[in-house]
Amino acid sequence: MLLSTSAFSQVKVGANLLPGISTNRISSDSDTISFSNDGVGYRIALGILFDFETRKNYYFSTGIYWFPKRIGIKAGSSEGENEQSFNLQYLQIPFNFKLLTDEFSIDKWFFFQFGIAFDMKIDESGKYTEDVYIEKFNFWDIVLNFGVGIEMNLSQNTTFFTGVTYYRGLLNAVKPQSFLENELAVKNDYWALSLGVKF
Repeated sequence: MLLSTSAFSQVKVGANLLPGISTNRISSDSDTISFSNDGVGYRIALGILFDFETRKNYYFSTGIYWFPKRIGIKAGSSEGENEQSFNLQYLQIPFNFKLLTDEFSIDKWFFFQFGIAFDMKIDESGKYTEDVYIEKFNFWDIVLNFGVGIEMNLSQNTTFFTGVTYYRGLLNAVKPQSFLENELAVKNDYWALSLGVKF
């Protein structure tokens, strides 16, 4: 019983809200169509997190998040310009390492975190004007993330945290398009303000 209680005390469960800006990087070797990014979208991700203390001020963090993202492309050709935008929804499972500094004020710490996350697409929808340049999206994505912020104790068992996190998609979000002579690559980016509480 003592060992079980001790192990449980080293785990904190929390809720995290991530309002942010969703955008994407585009590349293509097509000789007939030029592709570029078509703006940004404002989204709010949210999830449940688990922080495991591995040693003093060092944590392993995971959880499960609902993560909406936007993909917007602008396609230009001899026939004119066309715009498309898509709303994608993912379930994300992160695997992060977090480092807390020493207290810089009473019950307040800076933190730095980095890691990798796996995205699984659960829904997609889109709108476009004329031609459809993206037919289907891949189910998986792998995401690098880097974040900095502040943690502060609100009480003996409650911690509030806030910071800024950058999520960088590594895989092509779109499947090969049958009508393009060259591959179209679209990768997600997300800049988030992190707001959360742990117990």
